[in-house]
Parts: sequence; structure tokens; C-alpha cells
Amino acid sequence: MAQSFARGAALAQPIEAGSMHLVQGGSGVLEAGPLGAGIALSLHDPVAQVSGMLHFLLPRRQSPAPSVDPETLKERSLVYAMDVIPEFLHQALELGAQRERTVLCAAGGAGSIGDHGEFQIGRRNLAMLHKLLLRASIRLAAKAVGGTRARTLQLSLVDGTVRVLCAGAEKVLWRP
Repeated sequence: MAQSFARGAALAQPIEAGSMHLVQGGSGVLEAGPLGAGIALSLHDPVAQVSGMLHFLLPRRQSPAPSVDPETLKERSLVYAMDVIPEFLHQALELGAQRERTVLCAAGGAGSIGDHGEFQIGRRNLAMLHKLLLRASIRLAAKAVGGTRARTLQLSLVDGTVRVLCAGAEKVLWRP
């Protein structure tokens, strides 16, 4: 069966900023984008048939204001790599994924032209991603990161193929 990866395809399920989605089995496509400084991470274990995607915006949270309630903090935690990546990996392992079989791909982490100051959020997001994956003993299989262009990451839930759309071009980032 042919799988459509066209942007905005009827089967594409959007992964919004500050969210994640994991599924065992399934069909269709998960899609995050456009990604600027934020990063989307796709996950696929072909044996356990566990697939998913997350989209985070910032590397780490600052100390919360005393007036912020715990539920608000929990909702906001998906925005931060330091919170969402370990949780995403934990949930994938709970569904049966195994580190040695899991294929991770990343896209995003772009900078803006002239962003040489202290912000450099894309660069800081990439550094945090690599740090957390090293800590979890899982490597990226492929990535399309950095630069100054926005990208969209797509993951086929059928076979784990990962594609990146950038500046009107489509590229297969990883294929089984």
C-alpha cells in the first residue's frame, strides 16, 4: 500500500509544539512543523511496532514562580526537552520498545539570521537533545538540524520511514 507523505495529507496527524504522541501499531503519518528553533524527535521500534513523535521548544525550564500551580507546571513540561525527552523514552519502553532497536530521528534546531547572542535557542535545544540521548544510551539514526530554514518532520506509522520537508523539497531522512 502506498503511503502518502504530502504536506497536509488527510492521514497526517499534527504533533503540536509542546506535545508528544506514542502508538503501538497504527497507520497514517505523524507530522511536526514547521520547526524553527524547536525540535521534533521521531521514534520507531520495528519489532515492538512502537512509534511516536514529540515536539519541544526550549531546552530547560527556569525555576517556576511560587504562584504557579502544579497542574500548570505539568502541562508546560512538554515544552522543555529536559522534561519531555526522558518521559517520551520512558513511555516508549513501557510500550515494549527496546533501546537497541529504537530508531530516533530529529529535525529543527534552526537559528535565526544574525542570532549570535545569548539566546541561540536552536543551538541550545540541540545540545540538550544530545545530552539527554547520551544519558539514555540511545543514538540518533539521522538528523536534519541547524541552519536557518524551517523544516517539517514526518513519520510513517506503517513502516517507520522518516521524511523532512524543507523549502519545498522533500527528503527521506531514514528508511528501514
